Amino acid sequence: MGVGPAAYHMPDHGLFVAGLVHAAAPGARLSYTPVLDDMGVGDLSVLLLGLQRVLQAKRPDEPQIINLSLGFVPHPARLPAAWYGLERRGDPSYLRSPELFDPARDERWVAANRASVDSTTGLLQVGLSELSRYLGLNNCLVVAAAGNDSLESAVRMEPRLPARFETVLGVAATTSDPAQPAPYSNLGDERQLGDHVATFGGGASTSWQPSDAVVGVYAGEFPEGQTNETGWANWSGTSFATALVSGMAANLWARQPTRHAREILAEVHAQAVSGGHFVSELHAPSIEVEGRWR
Repeated sequence: MGVGPAAYHMPDHGLFVAGLVHAAAPGARLSYTPVLDDMGVGDLSVLLLGLQRVLQAKRPDEPQIINLSLGFVPHPARLPAAWYGLERRGDPSYLRSPELFDPARDERWVAANRASVDSTTGLLQVGLSELSRYLGLNNCLVVAAAGNDSLESAVRMEPRLPARFETVLGVAATTSDPAQPAPYSNLGDERQLGDHVATFGGGASTSWQPSDAVVGVYAGEFPEGQTNETGWANWSGTSFATALVSGMAANLWARQPTRHAREILAEVHAQAVSGGHFVSELHAPSIEVEGRWR
């Protein structure tokens, strides 16, 4: 289904994310479960199997942070158009699938039957929403990336699934200036219900090594045939802001191990608010990252 930007080769994305979590919380015990391929593509069944393994390996009351540096396609804002095979004018990242178009369900029909459309597309999100709630009941704090869909969008996009759910700590990205939103970052949350933050994810760049970026472990080859001589790379995205927040949450939880996941979620948001940076373009309080590798 052509409903989002084309996939691109991104080996070591998971390694990069895991390295950032370890750097932020070196005392935390990590478990890495790949659910995406080297193109950054996976499906719900693979993710569910990965989450099942996580739950089987822990007691129901045992604290667990689940870092999801990923988002589901299509973006919720694109879902109605994608489901009915419609155009989305002003959204260059959206690719229409004509095969899904039914003349009896054209734009006029969709506009006249919004309740039915919302009900149908809403059903496609119920399973994910219930999964997020179930993880919370098992004392899992899910930290998820808001998404990187906004660079070419006329308006800043809402967060992707599952970051948009109230039981999930959604993470948007800033540049190295904690008050400056990363131009690609989606909103932290569309409803501002205290379940979202922003932190350093790096700026946008056409270079394969952006200067204002997160630095992390990368074992693969660089784009454009460049040789990787150090095992490090510069990378930007809400995936990496998410990893940093997961590490921060792990440190906070380690100091208060008897607290529940929902309380840690609220505490991370509260600490971001108390830090004094609110990024209005992201609808999110931001956490300043004070240290970087050079």
